[in-house]
Amino acid sequence: MIDEWNGRVSISTLCTNWEKQRPFNLLSENILFLLYNCECLSTHQADLDILISSYLPQIVILTGVGSLISNLPLLPNYYWLSQKGTNSFGGVAILIHHSLNSTIVYTVENFLLAEIDILSSKILVGAVYVPPNKQPPFEHFSRLNGKKNLLVWRLQC
Repeated sequence: MIDEWNGRVSISTLCTNWEKQRPFNLLSENILFLLYNCECLSTHQADLDILISSYLPQIVILTGVGSLISNLPLLPNYYWLSQKGTNSFGGVAILIHHSLNSTIVYTVENFLLAEIDILSSKILVGAVYVPPNKQPPFEHFSRLNGKKNLLVWRLQC
């Protein structure tokens, strides 16, 4: 206790010693999705970092990414798929762990559909942002009729 009261550590020393650490291997039988309406990622990057560190998802689906869509932050062990939006609050992104392979299947503004290889099968994962006072883009969903793969969506209206 005496050391805590008398010891002094400068902020620069703390910053030098502090290092972000994330697990390198996500060993789990299940795939974990995190769905997040970030309402402008530029002001919620710390929240995203806490969520990823806490839950260790393999796939994160974000809607309402905003202006940061063109300069997404680098996160260790993850890569981004993204699509810009029609307004400053729009845009969608999918953050995928490096252990998974993916392919973009279809994109238009505020709409992203990706195919992700999981073990021996492929699933479709999508994200949609619907601007205020607009209807969901049903014409894009109709392209998926007859698909037997699992569809996981994050639709934000």
